[in-house]
Amino acid sequence: GLQLASNPYAFPINWADVVAASTNVSTTAYFWNPNKTGGAGYVDTGMDGGHDGIIAPFQGFWVQATGRDPGLVYDPSHQTTGGAGLLNQGDDGSGTQRIVFDLTTGNRTANVVVAFDENRNAQPRMHNTRSMESMSHEYLDIYSEGDDGRPWRVQYLPDTELFDAIPLGIRSSFTGEMTLTAATLNLPEGTELFIRDNLAETDIAVTADMSYSFFHEAENKSGTEKKSAFEAAVQRLTNRDKNALSTTRFTLHNGTLDTSTGEQSDLPKVFALSQNYPNPFNPTTQIQFDLPEAVNVRLDVYNVQGQRVATLANGTQNAGTHTVSFDASRLASGVYIYRIRAGSFIQTRKMLLLK
Repeated sequence: GLQLASNPYAFPINWADVVAASTNVSTTAYFWNPNKTGGAGYVDTGMDGGHDGIIAPFQGFWVQATGRDPGLVYDPSHQTTGGAGLLNQGDDGSGTQRIVFDLTTGNRTANVVVAFDENRNAQPRMHNTRSMESMSHEYLDIYSEGDDGRPWRVQYLPDTELFDAIPLGIRSSFTGEMTLTAATLNLPEGTELFIRDNLAETDIAVTADMSYSFFHEAENKSGTEKKSAFEAAVQRLTNRDKNALSTTRFTLHNGTLDTSTGEQSDLPKVFALSQNYPNPFNPTTQIQFDLPEAVNVRLDVYNVQGQRVATLANGTQNAGTHTVSFDASRLASGVYIYRIRAGSFIQTRKMLLLK
């Protein structure tokens, strides 16, 4: 796991030299920066991590152990006045095939890196960079999710052709409009990727000029009490249904976005009720449904005893995609059922409220 360490000297040292002399530790070090642009948060020595690898005198930091009996080795020869780029001792990432997505809201920006390197993919604990849970009550993070559900800020994959889909999640204390851009796109010629917005059910081609704006609701809007990302994470882990699938806002797909025209319409082709997002939720969530034609719609929420606890829609709705918000502030934690009746179409789904 993560180990707390520090520079033992009264002079700056180069993290790359420490890594080269050490055993069973990750190549990435993590530093809390209260003066980070846009607000306090973690920076790291990984690719596009915001830290140049010069560790200040007596500076504390976190490092990941990668095996048994990890050992950090410091030596006076590690003294430095300039960094080495620090992505695995001198590689600044400029030649690495990778995508860097920036997520921005207000004056805050977070990034996630999906990189392609077969050797580093073979040692994920050594080379991947964690997405660290913030200690601040105001935070913004975007991460890729590994096969084991771990969130990564930098994740290495073996090859651009050897993946199908990668979940991209958001942790944020902010509610409002956010923008996702491809800050760096360094991929082999002919590689085509697209992002799926799992909430809006929209596909976006990944290009150098990609810019996608969307609305995001804070994950910890529970009364007036604010939680840090760390506190929110503890709550998620404490209450997590181990059999539930992870829910992330986006998915990065390997393939070509279908942009064929022909007999197309912006209107949905069929009636549909989507899974709410986020799920689990506390205390609000969004429910989306598709109507291929104008119709009378009733959308109700029930508890597991079959008692109706809310009516979210009751009346004629135009054809199109509709999103409604469900606020469960006054309800107890548990499973709830939401049901739509649109003309002769009826569909039911479950959602989980965790407080």
